[in-house]
Amino acid sequence: MWVVQGGYARMLRVSVHVFIDESKRSGYMVVAAVVTSENLDSTRRQLRGLLLPGQRELHFKKENDGRRRYLLGHLASLPVTARIYVRRSSGHVAARRACLQAAVQDLHQAERIVLDMAEGEMAADRHTLFESRHKTGADFTYHHLKPRQEPLLWIPDGIAWAWSHTGPWRASVQQLVTDVRHV
Repeated sequence: MWVVQGGYARMLRVSVHVFIDESKRSGYMVVAAVVTSENLDSTRRQLRGLLLPGQRELHFKKENDGRRRYLLGHLASLPVTARIYVRRSSGHVAARRACLQAAVQDLHQAERIVLDMAEGEMAADRHTLFESRHKTGADFTYHHLKPRQEPLLWIPDGIAWAWSHTGPWRASVQQLVTDVRHV
């Protein structure tokens, strides 16, 4: 599993948790952010520290450009890596399924996978994850949570937003992305 340690991405045998969000801006994209077990609590604390008074979650679509630059700068300093799965398809359901299958294939050694709760997609996701887990022999648990319940879901949201906007936005998260797969 590729993880960030000491500022460098390298292959290690560690317990990891995966946090998944999507973007439908140009085609279909799933971002899987990987956080080691030892970094879960400190990374959550850092993310919560970025909230403005009265704000309950970060959602990059709702932020202005100045705030996005500030937040993406902080994301880039976190001990996380990300994998991006892209499907250039007009069929959202098939694209999501293909991206999730590829993510499970790559990240089957994860301890837990958490997906952003997308209404109307949870049953299909559960089926895809159950089936993919069985095919890979993986033993991870999986959950759907709302971003206000799990701050670590803010990471793939930010990366997906930046990656889909290209140019300097994409460059701001480039160092976190270990792989982009077209499925």
